Amino acid sequence: MLTAPALDGLSWAKVRSLAREQAEQHPLDEVVALAEQLLSATESKQRLYGVYLLGFTSGARPANLTILHERAVPDGDWEVQEGIAQAFDAYCAAIGYEQALPTIDAWLADAHANARRAVSEGLRPWIARSRAYFARHPDEAIRRLAPLRHDASEYVRHSAGNALRDIRRAHPDLVDAETATWNLDDPREHFTYQRVLKAR
Repeated sequence: MLTAPALDGLSWAKVRSLAREQAEQHPLDEVVALAEQLLSATESKQRLYGVYLLGFTSGARPANLTILHERAVPDGDWEVQEGIAQAFDAYCAAIGYEQALPTIDAWLADAHANARRAVSEGLRPWIARSRAYFARHPDEAIRRLAPLRHDASEYVRHSAGNALRDIRRAHPDLVDAETATWNLDDPREHFTYQRVLKAR
């Protein structure tokens, strides 16, 4: 029976690396079974490991995203939420970002803030070379991030503003044209706008 390695004291990067290795070296059904078991663990690092296992096998088994959505998205641990963002990106990378657009759009419109934030944060930087579709079509990234400017969740607005700031470094005219349409009298939109402009 497949088991997880000892995770105590390990960094995120090491946990992610171990999960990738296990996902690549063992039968898919065994990996997913272990991941589902770990999502119920008391220790957040074990749940994080389960999230990574699901992410790294989601290209071969898209149903993993349903498991992540139902069982991990509601998780209150912030490290688990970071893992979900990375797992979502792993899925998009595996099938191709253009092919993943329907799933990206569905999660961006999801009722749960953690799902919306997983996309906004997970795909950062949206126009990186590794995300070739959005690198070629930055307007498509901006179009998807812009509605989050007035999201009910500050957590989501913060992520979206940061993502747009990333894009603005390479495409200031495109981002500035979008933000010029925003209602800065609205506190939520103003908050996001400040994140877009904030210097690192």
